[in-house]
Amino acid sequence: MAVDPGSEVDTDSSIRKTGIKEVVVEYRGSPFKYKVSKELNIEGFGKSLEEDTGVAVAQQKLFGQGGKLLKYEGTESASLLPGKLKLLGSTKNEIQKVVESNEKFNNKIRVKDDLNVRRRRRRKPEGRRRELPEYRFERIQTLQGLPDQEKAREILTRLSEETGFLAVLKKNRWKVGLLSEMYPEGQVGISE
Repeated sequence: MAVDPGSEVDTDSSIRKTGIKEVVVEYRGSPFKYKVSKELNIEGFGKSLEEDTGVAVAQQKLFGQGGKLLKYEGTESASLLPGKLKLLGSTKNEIQKVVESNEKFNNKIRVKDDLNVRRRRRRKPEGRRRELPEYRFERIQTLQGLPDQEKAREILTRLSEETGFLAVLKKNRWKVGLLSEMYPEGQVGISE
């Protein structure tokens, strides 16, 4: 349907006489000239554009003067189109490349998500009971009659599970029978 680039543009009077109108569509800097009759509908015109440019009808965006997007029904006559148009759209190959790159990107994200799931599985869940290490503090004891016994028990429990302490116990193969709270006043081993 493309017309020889050297053909002349019809004037308004010749359009009325012959019923044929010339439409020039610019796509990526290249002009495509078409002679459009009243019988040709917009859908047929779009298919001709698809053959020449590779842009599928569904992807075609036609702009008239002033950059205004043209909206037509597929059954309307193509002779309603203005004489100069700009076509925007991507070819099927370009769309396929974008889809493939998105799939590659999504696969990378899936792999990262899988790795994160595996890392979470390696961590010991809070709800499960952990296996006690061989070298450890056997018991924890707080001082009776002092305030904040629960807070003291939390601190001693946290200390008994501290990896640094457990590493020293393991290295020396020590099992400590009791981890106890000390009295707040006085000096250890000197005062009573």
